[in-house]
Amino acid sequence: MYRNRFRKDIILYLIPLFVLPILILSGGGNGGGFIATAAFGSYFNPYVKILRDFRDIFLMTSELGKAFVGWYYRVSPPIADAIRSSTIMKAGVRMVLLPLVGISYLSLAIGVIPTVLVLLLLTAVACVGLRSIYRARKSGTGFTERDSQVRCVSVRWRFRLVHRTDGPAPLVDKVSL
Repeated sequence: MYRNRFRKDIILYLIPLFVLPILILSGGGNGGGFIATAAFGSYFNPYVKILRDFRDIFLMTSELGKAFVGWYYRVSPPIADAIRSSTIMKAGVRMVLLPLVGISYLSLAIGVIPTVLVLLLLTAVACVGLRSIYRARKSGTGFTERDSQVRCVSVRWRFRLVHRTDGPAPLVDKVSL
């Protein structure tokens, strides 16, 4: 009992985090007029089913989630009609939705809290990596485009030296980089 109550409380706090994009992805129960269904082309698409399951399991279990789903059902049909009429918009919406489908699938498979922890860990790793790249470029010690050009010229020079056809054969058989 306590576990279910705790899960619902956590879900209430996590709704603003990634529910809106997931709802935008999910298809409605009546078969047409919703954004994910319009983007993926079918109510029976596996990605749309993942989003529907997320809606049913996580959103429809709280009053705040139900209110949000009701609002989405009122707002989304004109947006879905615009998406359905343009192949470029379909492709763009699919590109936005696929990461959200992955987040929804992960939430369904392992739960919301572990999913949020995984996303936070991935974000931290990306930030540390970008920070180290930025520091290396700022200090001038990192790999730059000039380094690439110098290495390329060096390899070409070695290749010409080893594979020279005029004159005596070189002493070196293999080039070690």
